[in-house]
Amino acid sequence: MKIIYQLWATVGTYKDRDGRPAKRQVPVGVVFQSDGGNLSMRLDIIPVCPDWKGFLAFRRPPSADEQPSPQQPAP
Repeated sequence: MKIIYQLWATVGTYKDRDGRPAKRQVPVGVVFQSDGGNLSMRLDIIPVCPDWKGFLAFRRPPSADEQPSPQQPAP
């Protein structure tokens, strides 16, 4: 199975460095696609804060070249 989406929930707001309001989002699970094309969703957590409205955002996971490289251990 291949992960085709990451699931994110907006659980609040905050002010960014410039003082503008921004959404606080947390990853909550993934959507898989089977070899046959069927989709399955796995929730790792369910937000229970009062600011969560029940909506989840589906985002494409970053490609391998967009992901940060792992840190090399200090010698």
